[in-house]
Amino acid sequence: MDIYSSVEKVAIEFAKKDNSILGVSIGYCPEEEIKRVYYFLLNGVQYNRKRTDSISKLEHKTSKIAIDEDFSFQEWPCYDIEKCPFLGQVIWRKV
Repeated sequence: MDIYSSVEKVAIEFAKKDNSILGVSIGYCPEEEIKRVYYFLLNGVQYNRKRTDSISKLEHKTSKIAIDEDFSFQEWPCYDIEKCPFLGQVIWRKV
């Protein structure tokens, strides 16, 4: 059984509810390598304003709960994961 942080749990629960998200990884921002980024790995679908807005609201809400953590939530196409080391380690995959 995996043990997840409170932020990881929030990200995974969100991903489970969205059919276009195939996984969640923990990486970093290429411009700010010290900042932790939770990437929602997409199935290649194009921009979806509703999903993007939901992720932004989720990040804002979660940052109020996890005040000691410096993180962000981002979206990224799943097919690029091998080419992008900043995507980090996949912590959850949709089965």
